[in-house]
Formats: sequence, C-alpha cells, structure tokens
Amino acid sequence: GVYEYGQAPAQPIVTLTKSADKTSAAAGDTITYTINYQNTVAGAQNAVITDNIPNGTTYITGSAKLNGAIKTDVSDSDEFTYNSSTATWNLGNLSIGASASVSFQVKIP
Repeated sequence: GVYEYGQAPAQPIVTLTKSADKTSAAAGDTITYTINYQNTVAGAQNAVITDNIPNGTTYITGSAKLNGAIKTDVSDSDEFTYNSSTATWNLGNLSIGASASVSFQVKIP
C-alpha cells in the first residue's frame, strides 16, 4: 500500500456478524446460521472464516453456502471444508469494501 514515511500501512478490518434463523429450537429442528462479512480499511489476503458446529447439534450435509451458492463438504477446489466440529470457508483475497455471507445448517437430534 501507499503510505507516508513513518506510518504503517493500514491493516484490513473484517467485520463479522453471525445470526441464526431461530431464537429457540427443540429436538428435530433445523437451525440456519449465517455469517455476514465486510472488509473495510485495506485489502485482506488469504481471508478465512471458521465457525464451530454448536455442541448438541449435527451439521446437515450439503447445507454450506457462500453468497447463496451451495458448496461441497470435502476438501476440493471450492471455498468450503467441514469436519465434525468446524465449518471453514477459505475466501482468498478480499478487496476494500468486499462483503458477502456464508451459511450452514445444523439439526438438533
């Protein structure tokens, strides 16, 4: 980045906001979690969002999305990977002002 002598370059700030489509749930219910993100101040390189699968729930296979597009659950060329405890989106480089959302669903057994 361009900066004046004696000043450090601006650091990216990525704001995350997580929400659920339910405020309470019971056995058998499905909950959709959505994380909205926005990058401000400076470009972010190799951005990653990792979220824990909540205790007492089971991830619903095939439910991960990036900007509404379904992603596969295995390590491959798309942005999403999953294991029994975490959901991870590899977003790559984010320009200043970039914003989008990721989501996944869980079921309460």
